[in-house]
Amino acid sequence: MPPIVDPNARLSDWLAAEADQPPYFCREEVDVIAGEELRSGTLLKLTGNEYEAWAPGDTPAGFLITAYIPGDTTAPVRAVALVRGPATIKTNGVAWPDGITEAQVDAVKTALAPMLIVFRQSA
Repeated sequence: MPPIVDPNARLSDWLAAEADQPPYFCREEVDVIAGEELRSGTLLKLTGNEYEAWAPGDTPAGFLITAYIPGDTTAPVRAVALVRGPATIKTNGVAWPDGITEAQVDAVKTALAPMLIVFRQSA
């Protein structure tokens, strides 16, 4: 299932904190597979050398930071993603796929913990 896409999403909607020591950022330039409409906060998976939207059952690989990628692209799009920590994610700001269960969210949290990406609830 594709994520709910909000082209007005902001980084502060889902990222609470990033790296507590120099260089203070945990961002990487990545290639996003062509044809994916994504917004900042979309959970990503790695397929080959390209990232795309995560779905339940996939191995999570990080979060899209780039504000918005339209779905009409015909070639991979260069984007910025959070693919390692330390970072703190606002659970309710993530662009989760429709119908995701608490067990699936917990599995994502567990999978990203070794990458030093942790979650917290936010208002």
